[in-house]
Amino acid sequence: SNTIPDVFAVLKSKEHHQLWPSALAALRKTGGNLKNVVPFQTAVLLDEEEWPDVRVSAMKALVAGVSDCPEAPGLLRRCLLDEKSLVRLTAARELWKLDARADEVLPTLTALLGHNLISIRTGALNAISEVGRAARPIRSEVARLISDTNESVRQAAVATLTRIAGQSNAAPDSANQPVQPTGVSRSAEEPTGTPSAAGSRR
Repeated sequence: SNTIPDVFAVLKSKEHHQLWPSALAALRKTGGNLKNVVPFQTAVLLDEEEWPDVRVSAMKALVAGVSDCPEAPGLLRRCLLDEKSLVRLTAARELWKLDARADEVLPTLTALLGHNLISIRTGALNAISEVGRAARPIRSEVARLISDTNESVRQAAVATLTRIAGQSNAAPDSANQPVQPTGVSRSAEEPTGTPSAAGSRR
């Protein structure tokens, strides 16, 4: 079959980096050898000169193949200290999906609440919402964004506080819709407000 060679080609093409996570997941399902692509994805992730959105795609791909990449959690923890805000944000979010402790990811997410980019502040709120009740220690920091200058951030802050209180299952980026009280879920949604074309390299 030409399917696996095609998947390998995608996984080694930065032009198709947004397809990396799904391509790597598909490769796992078809029994492909991830040893041929994990080193490439790892190198991209750790390349501080690479565009942040490309590095984030590599990070998500490694998480998608985490059973074949046991070093992935350690790489994510290393990325919590990265210079690029989008990389730090995604590392915290992906670590939480891998059942990291809240106190591992909350310091990074709390710091990002003060970022100058609206997309990063909103992304941090989305991630904190996923942490749910375990994010109660930073409730006051989230509450400050209720008075943010941007409406979408204000809405996200309100929705996040609701999730922290355990009153809603709605994601922050759905804050403009009616809140229906439900249980707290750890289900994760991908950030919808990343900087265009990787935005800033900060």
